Amino acid sequence: DTCLAGWIGDPCTQCTNAANCNGNAAANGVSSNAARTQCTCTCATGWGGADCGDCAAGYGPDGTCDTCLAGWIGDPCTQCTNAANCNGNAAANGVSSNDARTQCTCTCATGWGGADCGDCAAGYGPDGTCDTCLAGWIGDPCTQCTNAANCNGNAVANGVSSN
Repeated sequence: DTCLAGWIGDPCTQCTNAANCNGNAAANGVSSNAARTQCTCTCATGWGGADCGDCAAGYGPDGTCDTCLAGWIGDPCTQCTNAANCNGNAAANGVSSNDARTQCTCTCATGWGGADCGDCAAGYGPDGTCDTCLAGWIGDPCTQCTNAANCNGNAVANGVSSN
């Protein structure tokens, strides 16, 4: 004879959250495969692995799996990415999340600014590329030309510019 759904083996034994899913299965998340040879677990939020014994991707700390890790936000935890959250303009390793794990944070690549790196930083342009110093700005990174810094304080009014 064959075991009923949620039961496995010979003699048939019931699959349970405690015995087969480390106590971390979702409500009604314990069953058996079609052949009734293995218990299956549908893990509760934050838990992963065949037996719900590991933290799911983006969750921690180990053992509780109830908090989004750095660089992950929301419920369920979703990974912050350069493409999705920083317009593809974040610096290397420039995408993370705030301490409360409620919003993604971006450290913009040179030339880019704004909370989501969607604008040109001060002194950079043209809009959309943000890879050139604007008139009156020089260097890498672009810095504004000033009478004091670039003309020894001797320029006439409105007499400071860049080439």
